[in-house]
Amino acid sequence: MYKTLLAIENTKLLSRLKGLDIWNKKTGLELTAVSAQDTRLRGGDIDLIVAEVSQNNLSELIEALTALKQSLGKDNTAMYVSELAQLFNSRDAAFLTRLKETADGIDRGLAGKTAMQLVADIADAVFEENEWLDLYINKNDIAAYGDTGNTADNFVTSLTNFFAGFSELYPNIQSEKIRNVILYILNNPESDLKQKSIAASLYMNSSYLSTVFTAHTQLRFVDYLTNVKLRRAAWLLRSTTLKVADIAERLDYKDMGYFSRLFKKKFGVTPSDYRVPDSYNYQI
Repeated sequence: MYKTLLAIENTKLLSRLKGLDIWNKKTGLELTAVSAQDTRLRGGDIDLIVAEVSQNNLSELIEALTALKQSLGKDNTAMYVSELAQLFNSRDAAFLTRLKETADGIDRGLAGKTAMQLVADIADAVFEENEWLDLYINKNDIAAYGDTGNTADNFVTSLTNFFAGFSELYPNIQSEKIRNVILYILNNPESDLKQKSIAASLYMNSSYLSTVFTAHTQLRFVDYLTNVKLRRAAWLLRSTTLKVADIAERLDYKDMGYFSRLFKKKFGVTPSDYRVPDSYNYQI
């Protein structure tokens, strides 16, 4: 943050500089004083002093300040991505609030990148932290979770929907044992995921697993497992040419009619219709 002093006697020039749309904490340029007297009061608190400005060099000064703002905007980009990715990965509800604040910075041109560039950077950071995501989400599709267009509103919509889907797959719980169960399922969606098999793989009692899982997630084990399998099915439909029957079989659904009913209840369309690009507004 550059705390800036405008030590300028010409009141007209001072007024014009004060009116520039670059003085706020989000740009990295903060106007903290407007008189030479304040330098004596603040001492070392001032980072940048603007003085000896005339009408002749005013435009050059404005260009220099704008360039400084843009340079600081690059630093803002790294800050936005790091902070939002951290909140995202921890499933912190503050993510949604910070998302809207960042969108304001995008609207004001302070983020250093466009809306969809920031979406891509945040998605990259989240995918790097959670390798299992590649089994359920095509990273390039995340922007499509909002409306079309490179705007701050679409930035919010895309990442809000991504966050909701991520939190559903990987709920924020305190129990390390249940987190291990969830990660085992997420990393092995096409394996034998019967409750007894998972319990045996993780050296847990099957009945204990069912009871504790529900207590920590507020979901029945079978309901969570169904959700994971259906999201894996959605990925396979969009990313492979496998037949619907083969996808159902890979996910241990023996009854095609039952699988299709579950899928339609979850996504609002049949598996075959989900695969058609123009027939559905895809969700994660």
